[in-house]
Amino acid sequence: AKLVTPNAKSADIMSSISTSGDITLSDASDGGVIGGNSADKWIPLKDYKVVVHDENKRLRDIVHDAVKRAEPFVGPWEVKWKLRPENSDVVSEKFSLDVETDFGAFAAYLSNYMKGYRGFNLTFNMFNDERVLVITDDRF
Repeated sequence: AKLVTPNAKSADIMSSISTSGDITLSDASDGGVIGGNSADKWIPLKDYKVVVHDENKRLRDIVHDAVKRAEPFVGPWEVKWKLRPENSDVVSEKFSLDVETDFGAFAAYLSNYMKGYRGFNLTFNMFNDERVLVITDDRF
């Protein structure tokens, strides 16, 4: 890797692979995420250990932040919400949440909570090939 100086061009920032412990910094052409694992070492999103200790935070932000923190270990994922109009306000509703578990259990917890709280399930559909997480309600 080259040293970055204040006058460096963006092409000079990173030109080789660097390793520190179990984390590899790789060029984008190798499929890695800067600061995380290379694509061949990504773990399934459902297996990533989610650690959330949030107070008074929107549901959309809780899920987005959990997926974003997972990115160095699971790769980039897009999150899409497909909710009925009468349920769509839930993404902006604020919650307090403390959880340390794998993403699959985290999704199941949110789904069960929403069933008791609002009367509908959230379903987390993970499309691994396209790296898209679609969160739906009972409609879909």
